[in-house]
Amino acid sequence: MPQGRSSAGSVSDIGGCLGETSPPPNEADTEAQDWTTVIADRSAEIDDFSLQIIDLTAQIIDLRAQIVDLTAQIIDLTAQIIDLTAQIIDLTAQIIDLTAQIVDLTAQIIDLTAQIIAFPPTFL
Repeated sequence: MPQGRSSAGSVSDIGGCLGETSPPPNEADTEAQDWTTVIADRSAEIDDFSLQIIDLTAQIIDLRAQIVDLTAQIIDLTAQIIDLTAQIIDLTAQIIDLTAQIVDLTAQIIDLTAQIIAFPPTFL
């Protein structure tokens, strides 16, 4: 008996609402369900890829932050190296100055020694 309204309005007309089994799905319904499954699967894959992209983006941001931190450390260390190099240059200049003083004093000692040899003191 066909579903729907009949002029008699019998109970069997509304049997689908009372738990009667529905007719087997036709080919169009099966194909639509297949496409729905395919679309749902692809949507889930896209969601997974989106989450992976978000995760990789977060990792890139973390790496960029680490690069900024390391760059700041390199700049700080470079400044320290420049400061130490300036100190080394200053100390080297002091060593050169002291060496010049030693050379000058050595020349004075040699000169005095030569004078002593040339003109010995009378008290000797």
